Amino acid sequence: MTVLVGPNNTGKSIALLVIYSALPKGNPGLSFGLLRTVRRGLEGRGDLLAELRAISFEKPPELNELPLLIRELLQKCLNVTIEFYAMGFMRQLGRCVGGLPTELRRGGSEVGTSLITVTNDLPHWRIELLIHESGAGISTQGPSLEEVWKKVNWQDWSDIFDPRDFDVSLEPVTRLARMLASAFFSGFLGETQYLPAARSGLMQSHKVLAGSLVRHAAHRDPPDLNAPAVTGIVADFLAKMIELDPEATGSFSDHAARLEQEILGGLIALEPDGPGGYPEPVYRSPGGEFPLARTSSMVSELAPVVLFLRHVLRRGDLLMIEEPEAHLHPQAQVAFAKTLVRLVNSGLRVAITTHSEFFLQQLNNAVIASGVREDASDEIGLDRETRLRPESVAAYLFKPDGERGTEVVELPVDPQVGIPESSFSEVSEYLYEQTVALDNRIGDGPQE
Repeated sequence: MTVLVGPNNTGKSIALLVIYSALPKGNPGLSFGLLRTVRRGLEGRGDLLAELRAISFEKPPELNELPLLIRELLQKCLNVTIEFYAMGFMRQLGRCVGGLPTELRRGGSEVGTSLITVTNDLPHWRIELLIHESGAGISTQGPSLEEVWKKVNWQDWSDIFDPRDFDVSLEPVTRLARMLASAFFSGFLGETQYLPAARSGLMQSHKVLAGSLVRHAAHRDPPDLNAPAVTGIVADFLAKMIELDPEATGSFSDHAARLEQEILGGLIALEPDGPGGYPEPVYRSPGGEFPLARTSSMVSELAPVVLFLRHVLRRGDLLMIEEPEAHLHPQAQVAFAKTLVRLVNSGLRVAITTHSEFFLQQLNNAVIASGVREDASDEIGLDRETRLRPESVAAYLFKPDGERGTEVVELPVDPQVGIPESSFSEVSEYLYEQTVALDNRIGDGPQE
């Protein structure tokens, strides 16, 4: 679990947005780019092809068995991979902010150059996105072939390599290049889903928004350039809601049912015949069945969480949630925090931003409980599923830093304290001192 805390307008949501943009979601041009690189590298090289045909590809080859020029060609393919990834990251970042990456800068020309760096360990690679007033540029540092070769899942070899294809001279090298490209992204596990802020409003107006999207998708006329646009984050969220399959089953259906029982007091279901023919979310309670537009903000806030858990998310996926405490009573915040801990313990990766002391304290209690005897923590309502090991949590504080903007500090996750967040205690201390001062002046009476 990754937790981002700090005051408003310090960049927590932007940080999540950058992470979301950096996670690869498939690039249809990559396979073509690899094939083109292989073809250009082997064109007119009959001698090299003869050496290649002499290698047995019935089992995974050792790297040193390949001719030097083939190894150099595969290194070029890795360079193509990181270039495609870097350009895709820059485009995705612009799409998610609803404009150009330059719009991430704040303060106009006085800001200078902003730098976003994405790095990966084993295999080691790095990209740098330089954002300045007039545009953005990107640089890459690719991994070595030797490192990536060690990360290839050779167990897939027999499924990918068919000896009947060996008469096609480019096929073995092309498939090797694709396996290397997959190993390049071996650190990115599962899919990523993003639940943006203001999702309560999005869900309550979901029927209108979705119907409008469906109608516009069917038009062949040029789009209305004066129509308001949504950010890529919101567009992805709405698209996922439209594409929900009532028959699909995720890995966390039991968690969805428990969330409905403990917090919502009713069920979130998908009616098959919504606007445009896609399923419409509804709330079923003892008092009847209601569209989300006629439910409380708490129900519409948690409805997409329930639906994603039931129909979309699988173990190893990453769920990003902005302000999971939004529109929830403190008691519901505590219950939802426990739900997220159970999900982490069940194999879902979670990243959140939060402004809630109640939410953070429940996470801290889950961390502290992991160091207490099980029978003792069971007695106070923290069973095995709602305890969280400190090493399973990463926390970062975003705090204003004068003219520099925001300083991001990694917070220690103490087994006996949890995640320290001084700004919450500062607010509590301020309010307490103000209350004491008022108590001392109650006898003074109103001013005449």
